[in-house]
Amino acid sequence: MLSPQFCSINDALQQRSSSPRGITFVDFDGDRETWTWGKLAEIARSCAGAWLDLGVRPGDRVGLLGSTTPDFVACVFGAWAAGAVAVPLAVPMRLSDPGALVDEVRSRADKARLSALALDPRFAAFPDLLTLGPPTATFEDVRAAGRDVDFAQQQTDDPALIQFTSGSTARPKGVVLSQGCLMRNAESGGRQVDFGPEDVAVSWLPLFHDFGLIGLTLWPLYWDMSAYLIAPEVFISSPKIWIETLSRAGGTITAAPNFAYGLATRVLRNAETTYDLSRLRVAANGAEPVDAKTMEELAAVGARHGLRPEALLPVYGLAEATLGVAAPRPGAARAARWADAEALAEKSVAVEVPAGTPGARPLVSVGYPVLGCEIEIRSETGEKVPDGHVGEVCVRSESAMVGYFEDPEETDKVLQDGWIKTGDLGLWGPDGLVITGRLKDMIIVGGRNLYPEDAERAANNVPGVRRGNAVAFGILERAREGLVVIAETRLHGEEAARLARQVATEVRHAMRVAADQVVLLAPGSLPKTPSGKLQRRLTRRLHETGELLHNAVATAGRALGKTEAAR
Repeated sequence: MLSPQFCSINDALQQRSSSPRGITFVDFDGDRETWTWGKLAEIARSCAGAWLDLGVRPGDRVGLLGSTTPDFVACVFGAWAAGAVAVPLAVPMRLSDPGALVDEVRSRADKARLSALALDPRFAAFPDLLTLGPPTATFEDVRAAGRDVDFAQQQTDDPALIQFTSGSTARPKGVVLSQGCLMRNAESGGRQVDFGPEDVAVSWLPLFHDFGLIGLTLWPLYWDMSAYLIAPEVFISSPKIWIETLSRAGGTITAAPNFAYGLATRVLRNAETTYDLSRLRVAANGAEPVDAKTMEELAAVGARHGLRPEALLPVYGLAEATLGVAAPRPGAARAARWADAEALAEKSVAVEVPAGTPGARPLVSVGYPVLGCEIEIRSETGEKVPDGHVGEVCVRSESAMVGYFEDPEETDKVLQDGWIKTGDLGLWGPDGLVITGRLKDMIIVGGRNLYPEDAERAANNVPGVRRGNAVAFGILERAREGLVVIAETRLHGEEAARLARQVATEVRHAMRVAADQVVLLAPGSLPKTPSGKLQRRLTRRLHETGELLHNAVATAGRALGKTEAAR
């Protein structure tokens, strides 16, 4: 059993109040505002008074809609100081559809039955957000109305956070995490990678996502680290700010999805100066499939800037287990092994082959379970499968969620006999856990199980495709499931048409199955989550309704007849 240092967030914040370390906020211009943990404790107590004046009581749920700003952090820690349950609400990278934002916030606010809502002042321009039902104030209002109160006394079993999983806005699932869940996961995750006061964390990950709020905000508090926070829209606008901050601050810890490391490679390759990444010892790659080629390119380009290859750590986690589930020990990350893709698809078994073998697929290990966590790979019938065989990843964790908020039916589907059925496919290999795909995303063509990741990797390898902007999925075509590949390109006309044919050829060679449809889109067309990850299922839905074809520049594939440039 894990024995956390603290029983609650409030306990941790009070115990760290004398530390000289804390949070530094980095804006568009690289300017900084620094709060020690002690200053954050004072601000949290003040904001707690404002929450209480809004009618919030211990155990109530309060929504927070905004990006990474000092005011957001003040309000979320103020909610915890008041004994409330924080409910962060997702913010899109680009506000291209205000109506969709309002609908999504309303869906989650109704689901969580919020007692109050605080939002970034820029969202006050959307009057519909101000009339959702619960008392609403801007972050600035909460801070301005603050009055000092004592920290609420919290127990380990008290709910602390509701983290909404991605999915349909019609039925969002809110993962309920207790104070104990957060403290135990911080203890196990930090011990896995040796966190300590000498570490400096740098993050651009959204605070409405568990990776950003828990992993790189609460974990630094727990381990008394310094943390530098960058708003995600700042990172998307200028990825080099992430690299510059790591260099200037002497960052030792960072984390991001795979696509961000592709952007980091571009920054380092084009840099006119040399950055100092020599202190970076943990660059966690998670939240989406880890691409071996992306990591290899980053290691090669980063060497000039002092980046050590062993710092690049593929990791695995999920909201239902609070966050961290598996990771390599620092310095112990291994290069990808290669397996025969056909054997993996047809027999669900990893047959190792030399790198470069035709039809080979890289298998990237995400390491071993963190303390307090167990992992089993199970068949469809629930039996444990032998090592090297693919099955569903099931997790038993001391920091497992309480359940989905007021959704016992969905909770019972996922949490069974203390085990979380993750819905992820994986295998146990020589270097630990390997994630091979997502159970619901598998494509079945001619009796073969195809991984969309393989088709996406093949498309991304074709020059002219925007790297990291390819999505593959299955679609019913005349009573059979066909393979669809959609990618972005900057090309037009005949060049785009030729590229579409090249993508179709590359996918056929890699998958040994012809793509029924290949669609190339203009840049920025593929839907992404607020943290910048591609949304495969939403892409499929938009493709089925024909909405994506408005931005098509070329098409190819047997289901479309002949290849042609889109009108």
